[in-house]
Amino acid sequence: MSLSDSQNERARSGNDAVVETLREMLTQQIQVDQLALEHLALQVANHDSAHGLPAISPLLPSMLTNITWVQPSGASVQLFPAEGGSAQSQFEGEQRPPLKLVSQQDGSAPALVLAVPLSGQKPASQLVGRLDLAQLLERLSGTGVAVAIRDEQGRPIVGEQQLFSAADSAVLPLELEGQRWELVGNVSHNRPMERLSLLIWGLLSGLALVVGWASYQWTQLKREQQATLATMRYQTHHDLVTGLPSQSYFAQRLDQVLSELAREDKECALIVLELDNFVELSETLGNEVGKEVLRQVGQRLSECLRKSDIVSRLEGHQFVILLRDISDAIQADLMIEKIQGSLRDRFEVQGQTCAVSASVGIALFPIDGESGSLLLQRADLALREAAKQGAASQMFFNEELREESEHYQAMNGDILRGIEAREFELVYQPVIDLNQGVAHVLEAELRWHHPERGLLPSQTFIPAANRTGAIRLLGEWALRQACKDLRALQEDGLPLAISLPKYPSEFYVRSVAEQYRGIFRENGVAASQFIFSIDESNLVSASPPRKQAVDALAALGVRFAISNFGASFAALNYLDDYPVTYLNLAAQFAIQENESSASATLIEVVAKLAAHYKIDVVAGGADSEERLELLKACGYRFVKGRYFIEAAPLSKVAAYCDSLGES
Repeated sequence: MSLSDSQNERARSGNDAVVETLREMLTQQIQVDQLALEHLALQVANHDSAHGLPAISPLLPSMLTNITWVQPSGASVQLFPAEGGSAQSQFEGEQRPPLKLVSQQDGSAPALVLAVPLSGQKPASQLVGRLDLAQLLERLSGTGVAVAIRDEQGRPIVGEQQLFSAADSAVLPLELEGQRWELVGNVSHNRPMERLSLLIWGLLSGLALVVGWASYQWTQLKREQQATLATMRYQTHHDLVTGLPSQSYFAQRLDQVLSELAREDKECALIVLELDNFVELSETLGNEVGKEVLRQVGQRLSECLRKSDIVSRLEGHQFVILLRDISDAIQADLMIEKIQGSLRDRFEVQGQTCAVSASVGIALFPIDGESGSLLLQRADLALREAAKQGAASQMFFNEELREESEHYQAMNGDILRGIEAREFELVYQPVIDLNQGVAHVLEAELRWHHPERGLLPSQTFIPAANRTGAIRLLGEWALRQACKDLRALQEDGLPLAISLPKYPSEFYVRSVAEQYRGIFRENGVAASQFIFSIDESNLVSASPPRKQAVDALAALGVRFAISNFGASFAALNYLDDYPVTYLNLAAQFAIQENESSASATLIEVVAKLAAHYKIDVVAGGADSEERLELLKACGYRFVKGRYFIEAAPLSKVAAYCDSLGES
């Protein structure tokens, strides 16, 4: 065997260990993502969160993107477009068998596509998620490792395909759901050519020097390989901020532990913990302080638990704890008291003193569920209910929550069916400009022509839709319908803007702006002709990703209004941060304005505030001539109410607006 052959053999031997580790990690990552998609499908079916799909999916990994609801007809609606994701038409018309992996062969970025049936939905539907293979391999491989994959027919899938012809590369088979691929890796593939030149020089200078140099190189290579393997293993199994076990490791261990406990007829508790007001803390003191707080919280949680328990950080400022082998709920309650006590001690971070509390939701195995995904879903539901009670609250999943979950699950299925059956409609009420005597804006409202319950106003189903995530599908339908109605208004010579109610879960990621841009283009309307109205309380609770989405939509030209303004004055501090152009004053607030000097003062403050920010105020409650005169006396220019016209279908409202212009 020649020296070069010997070196290649040694390199292949060293590369085998790296590539074998990569293969295991790749397979594990796909299994974890598949479990996460199953968990998300269950939560979509149960619809138990007021914050939309991402908020109720603590195991949703960042690698899994473009989550799409595929209908039996093949049409698709994008539910969770990850930042930078492609348009919703990506999966349109594709039929995916359940729980299968297929490589994307449409010329787009190489990817794996997972499909999971959406349980409880009739007719049958499924969720589809996409994993970017290049990004996945880049994350798994680490620095200095070149990786490529080809299919069984030798067709390139991802990576540097010339690696397959390199003599010292390691090539290992990769089984993915019945498909046989090949994974190739080479730690030394991209090393500088100077190393080869030095080896040649060493050969010419004498065998001893060559052997010594090759031995040194081999030792260095082994050290680098070992360091690379150690880094990859650590990053796979640990959260880089807190050092706790990663969410992928927790997902892998959860069902394993539950299976063990089921065989041993033992119980456990799953605890989901969310830090209260963490977003405000991080924005005020800085992102680095926020990360250090998360690290210290993780450390304190670990100190509270037994060696047999598992604690992991989930998305953002959520943690999950698995308490193994508990005898009853009291034992879990005592542990939570211990955890809450540990968090009461203030945190010292970079010279800053921080106070931290947490809301907690608990689900018990096997009483509340026998699978990890169901326990997570129900613990998260209990957490949401606890958070409503205030900071540092806790709640066990209970029968009332179970009934509520089942109610929302049934309601969600009905809403999805209603969308497909075209049972929803938009009605409009004009905002009148009293100075000019014409309609200024049309405010839209959803109504549901339910086949069994009759005509339902929005307040009877919007809370359920917002809670379950169905509001995204409803919101998209409403926007498309409003675009068509806007075109009809333009054809009738009525240049009116349309105001649509929107909810925080519709703005979870910035890429929603690209989706809406496509809808505007399809219908030939301008984004500036739309006003998105967000309730005051929802605006206050908006997270940074939602704020980014709002900013992206504003950049397209969409205007924003705050509805129900004045009910609590909670949004005053947000007028500097959000692109608000309208304030929809709470109706009861406007009507009572002259009943006391205090109310009159508040009205004056609102007027001055609006003038300062150059924001128009729309007053509701103009339901009679007396109330209209009251609003006029207070200086309101824009009003709405039944005195003019009740909310009605577009044709009736358009005729009324046209008559105003003629008078």
